[in-house]
Amino acid sequence: VAPSTAREKILELESDHGARRSTVWGRLGMAPLATALEHLAVIAAVTKNQLASGNAEELAGRYSNAGWKADDAVLKALASRGRQDERAAIEDTVRAIYLPWLEDSAHHLQKLAEDGKYPFQSSRSGKPVSCEDGCCLVFVDGLRMDAGQRLISMLEKQGFDVTGQPIWSALPSVTATAKPAVLPAWAGLAGPDASADFEPVLSQGSKSIKGSQIVRKQLESIGWQILDENISGTVEGNAWCEAGDIDKQGHDSGLKLAASLDAVLAEVAEKVSMLLSSGWPKVRIVTDHGWLLMPGGLPKSEMASFLAESKWGRCAAMKAGAQSNEKLYGWFWNPAVHFALAPGVSCYRANMEYAHGGISLQECLTLQLTVQSRVGASSLFDVRISNVRWVQQRCHVSLQGITDGLLIDIREAPSKPDTSLLVGPPKQVSDPEPSFVVDDSHNGKAALVVLVDANGNVVTQVKTVVGGGLYGNA
Repeated sequence: VAPSTAREKILELESDHGARRSTVWGRLGMAPLATALEHLAVIAAVTKNQLASGNAEELAGRYSNAGWKADDAVLKALASRGRQDERAAIEDTVRAIYLPWLEDSAHHLQKLAEDGKYPFQSSRSGKPVSCEDGCCLVFVDGLRMDAGQRLISMLEKQGFDVTGQPIWSALPSVTATAKPAVLPAWAGLAGPDASADFEPVLSQGSKSIKGSQIVRKQLESIGWQILDENISGTVEGNAWCEAGDIDKQGHDSGLKLAASLDAVLAEVAEKVSMLLSSGWPKVRIVTDHGWLLMPGGLPKSEMASFLAESKWGRCAAMKAGAQSNEKLYGWFWNPAVHFALAPGVSCYRANMEYAHGGISLQECLTLQLTVQSRVGASSLFDVRISNVRWVQQRCHVSLQGITDGLLIDIREAPSKPDTSLLVGPPKQVSDPEPSFVVDDSHNGKAALVVLVDANGNVVTQVKTVVGGGLYGNA
């Protein structure tokens, strides 16, 4: 069946059967196909409009305005529950109407890149991420455009002002290349004359430093704080932290990412809330690349193994002097070094449901988010824990700001109520210096004092050790 015919049929079925979602069975979750049909209809409607024409700026506009909604609807359809045969029917339908649309737009964007018209082709044509004093950068690995839009919705519901800016990924769209490209400065990084892992090196000093150490070294060289785990740092200058590894979830679980994505994004939203409530006036969320997700696996592209120094899902580092018909593209960190790309949305490996590293809108056009507390909003987030003091097993906390309606708890993991060390539920905050007792069986445990709102959202937190020590807002 032609994709256009399949799309029209899906829209017809939605018109005839969409009402089933409002029946008793639908509300009980016992009409999985009718539920999925809502999302399949969105895919059908969006993919009727092709993204295989125009320059990069025009593509970015159309994809940012509407195209990403097809990707989002695919995830929602794949997350639908049901029997195995019902899930198989959903997956087959997604593949039939979504894959051709992906292929067409990817081929078009690749042609632009071949002609030197990709917007972020090399380090000479892009700009490092800017971050004024008082801004904390939060890096999220694999925050695709549609995931970014979901995160905007989550943050806005929490009362934050959020703006999004489309950003093109560095090439190839893999973490080793594209993560360093969202650092606030590139001066200390360079591309060697050969790289099997698409990773830059330090321009000076030890060239053996790799991966996350490159990021850390470069940030330290320009005086940035690096915030590990749940630390909010000293609110001055600039800081970098990381949250929500979407890319790892995708590589590990394939199609199951569709059902787990919201939980990962909730972790990111919680991190942002903690930073803003700790006093950072602005948080900027950056990412390295997006990804492709396809039930039944992305198409397979062949390449002789002797041609490649290293072969990834969507791209390959070619051996010096290798002669082949592969399309070659310039590496972001050193345009004189080229990489091969599997055409369209194909992969050099078979049966890959999740992949990135190539050139497509889904992999390359992401969102950079800027988040601030809403001007004139309730002062719910204008509260901080100024210190924590222990007298034997009694914890004394000093708070600053308006605490109306907040609860206080002490937990081993801030977002997990079941890790509470209190006997019973969180305590209502009734004065600016609450105190509570923790059983001595927990003495010496690392924990966090947290303030939560009535919906269970963490407003602010501070690290402590049960039974002793004086701690400021960390």
